[in-house]
Amino acid sequence: LPLVPLKGLRVRPIRREGHNQNMRLLYDVMEEGKPRADRVLRTYGWVLAAILPIVAYLAWGKALERAIGGPKAFGVGVALFVWLVVVLVRIHNGDKAFKAAGQAQQSAASA
Repeated sequence: LPLVPLKGLRVRPIRREGHNQNMRLLYDVMEEGKPRADRVLRTYGWVLAAILPIVAYLAWGKALERAIGGPKAFGVGVALFVWLVVVLVRIHNGDKAFKAAGQAQQSAASA
């Protein structure tokens, strides 16, 4: 995630090849330019929403353990980790774009 995004690309997904480390994403570049401020701020907002609860737990975890007890504090930590994963999956949804493009191509080919 760049600190100051200078360039943005609007792409149309074609297909996804491979899995995990050997994955290649094929796409057409439709438009280049500066990214819109609202999209940049929304992305940074999601990142902060994911990271700030974890940072707060790490900073005040000992006080939380003393206040509510060890097992409950551990449960809060697990819930915050699940929150982190949910938010990060929400940010990175590129697989949905390629899945939708593949379905659109299949339906166009069958018509």
